Amino acid sequence: MTSLVISAQDIRRISIGWMEDGKLARTTEVEAEPERYLAAIDETLASWGCDLADAGRVCVVTGPGAFTASRMSVTIANAIAFARNIPVFGIANEEKKSLEQLMGSGAFNRPTPGVGFVSPVYDRPPNITLPKSSNVIPYISNS
Repeated sequence: MTSLVISAQDIRRISIGWMEDGKLARTTEVEAEPERYLAAIDETLASWGCDLADAGRVCVVTGPGAFTASRMSVTIANAIAFARNIPVFGIANEEKKSLEQLMGSGAFNRPTPGVGFVSPVYDRPPNITLPKSSNVIPYISNS
C-alpha cells in the first residue's frame, strides 16, 4: 500500500514522507509555517513525481507538539482522507522521533482502521489569550 506520511510537531517545519509497500521510500523536512503546510506537501509530491491519487491512506503524527502545527497537520490529513475516501492513520510521537525512526519502530506498519478521522494529541492544556482591546467581552458560561 502507498501512503502519504505527515509530521508537524514544530511550528516552523513539516516532515513529509511517501511509503511504498510498508517502507519509507522518500522523506524530507520542509521549512514552512502552518499556513504553508498544504502547499509544501503539494510541492514536495510534485518534485518527487508522486501523485496524491496513488496514496491508499494518509498517516499523520498527531502530536504532541506545537498546538497549531499539530492541529494543521491533523486537519490536512483528515481532509485529504475524507476527500479521497481513504483511511487516515494517526500516531502520537511523544519522543519527537524522525519519520525514519518511527518507521524503524514499525509505528506506521500496523493495520489501518476504516475510513474515519484522527484528533491531535496535546501534552498540556491550551493557553488561550484574549485580545487587549477593551471592547471585547469574553463569554463566560454559567453552567
